[in-house]
Amino acid sequence: MEGPAAENAYEEDEGFWDNGKFVSMNDLARSWNRRMGRVDESALDTVTAPELARELKVEPKVFRAWLRDEWRAGNEILAGHVHQQRWIFNKRDAGLLKVQYRGHIGLDEVQD
Repeated sequence: MEGPAAENAYEEDEGFWDNGKFVSMNDLARSWNRRMGRVDESALDTVTAPELARELKVEPKVFRAWLRDEWRAGNEILAGHVHQQRWIFNKRDAGLLKVQYRGHIGLDEVQD
């Protein structure tokens, strides 16, 4: 294969369980890209919290409250957030947050 693997080609909840740990297909692509020293430029596109809330079909206020709670709890994806700044994520982190939020509300197997 030439070039980077598409890191956002699949929904984040598509994958398989390996020894009790979920591995998404996108994680496999990310891992391959890191090993090969390649970058998927499409993974660098950004998504805002309101856009992500729309994708999740939830009110932006509710989603931002969850983000704040997760940030305070030490969620690694949100570690770089600056208090009172906009929530902006790359596509990879947005996908991971979607999976986490769906798990939080008890919708692990949600179809868009």
